[in-house]
Amino acid sequence: MKTLILLASSGENLKLANVLQQMLIGLKAEAEIINLMQLKLPLYDMDVEVNEGMPQKIYTLMEKMKEVNSYIVVAPTYNGSIPPVLSNAIAWISRADKDFRVLFNERIILLCSHSLSDCSGVILAMRQQFNKLGAVVLSREIGTTATKEFNEKSSLKTLEQFLKFSKINDPSID
Repeated sequence: MKTLILLASSGENLKLANVLQQMLIGLKAEAEIINLMQLKLPLYDMDVEVNEGMPQKIYTLMEKMKEVNSYIVVAPTYNGSIPPVLSNAIAWISRADKDFRVLFNERIILLCSHSLSDCSGVILAMRQQFNKLGAVVLSREIGTTATKEFNEKSSLKTLEQFLKFSKINDPSID
């Protein structure tokens, strides 16, 4: 079973994504990190869409998303909410295909964040966003801050739960 780790930052969030990927590998799961920042998508604007068309990188991302039934989203807090790179990617995805919701409907999502002081704003905002898109967002999340270190034991339990629900939701497993 494979999952995508959608990363909306670098620095400490990239470190967190790498740790989660290694933990998933240890749990015999395959995980690919996609750094949304590296896609360098233009800021969504209908005029850009009309004049320049859809960025090809969005279709590549969507194809990867179609191949899995679960995502881990790793993002920092930006002014108490979702980072622009994540909102922008979702905006482009929503315009690329009228059936874009199939990329979110009933997909299992684990939310994770490293933020300087508090992860609750971004976790709450992402939970609301992905619930609206039809995803099944786990009630547990993984969060670290400058003063709250990564808890490997708790994170392992959360990842095990994530994989359990992902397997239940996997139509390729009998």
